[in-house]
Amino acid sequence: MSKEKKELSFSLTLKTLPVKLDGEKYTLKELTGDARDNNMDATRERMNFSEDGKPAGFKSFKGLQADLLALSLYDKHDKLVSKEVILAFPASVQNELFKAAQELSALEDEKENDESAKND
Repeated sequence: MSKEKKELSFSLTLKTLPVKLDGEKYTLKELTGDARDNNMDATRERMNFSEDGKPAGFKSFKGLQADLLALSLYDKHDKLVSKEVILAFPASVQNELFKAAQELSALEDEKENDESAKND
């Protein structure tokens, strides 16, 4: 028996999440496909791999969270916040924004898919 095909329906509008930092309004935005791919490539360049090609940790975590946030955090003028500014945020703030940005752009799903593909 063949499976019944379903219609797929999507919005092409990027998802957003309002953010307040010291009372100032910011917006986290979902990455475009191109920005997501660039971020994933940059993340892979930070990784070490075992002889069998499996991920074996990171070479460096420096700027990892800020790199993603610099692609997805916008100020009140709808301009991207620079990596340098983000690096000055408290670590706890960067961490929470990073988690929200990952979820907004479905990056956690991509990591799980990438891991399972490498394990096949």
